[in-house]
Amino acid sequence: MTNNYSKISEIKVLQEGSKDARYLLILWFFRRLFWPLILLGVIGYLLNEDLGNNELDFTNIESVAAKLLSPLVGLGVALFVKFAAGYIAIIIAYPLLQERRKVLKDEKYGWFLSRWLDRYRILKGFSEIRWSHHVRQEAINRVKDDVIKWDKLDKYFDILTILLVVILVAVTFTLAGE
Repeated sequence: MTNNYSKISEIKVLQEGSKDARYLLILWFFRRLFWPLILLGVIGYLLNEDLGNNELDFTNIESVAAKLLSPLVGLGVALFVKFAAGYIAIIIAYPLLQERRKVLKDEKYGWFLSRWLDRYRILKGFSEIRWSHHVRQEAINRVKDDVIKWDKLDKYFDILTILLVVILVAVTFTLAGE
């Protein structure tokens, strides 16, 4: 079987070895948690009987604990996971920018802030292209010997998300019928 993703290796959006590939896949699955967490939060919010009580009593520990465990906190966690994974991906892609520093160092034009913003945009572009299917497949090929079956895990996330959408639709129609 030939490797259809050998062109990705030529682009150099992954560092050599399996360490960067493993980090990329871990971040990808944290990023994939966004939709299941959002859907679980919405389902929990819809099923919550106490939707009208938005008061928080700091003198009562049960009130504070109930609010911390509310479905809306799940939505906040989902957003945090999504943004954190994106910013960590930028940090992990930084060595790729360093490899191209020779090209970027020759910039003698423009304001220094413009040069820094250009570097940030290039770095952001590297982190975004690393989320693509082909780069992830190349990362999976590099970590084939891992205990975790990364390619199957991606399918399980797809199934979980579809299942949660079906549950959300069922809950919405059930509540609408009441």
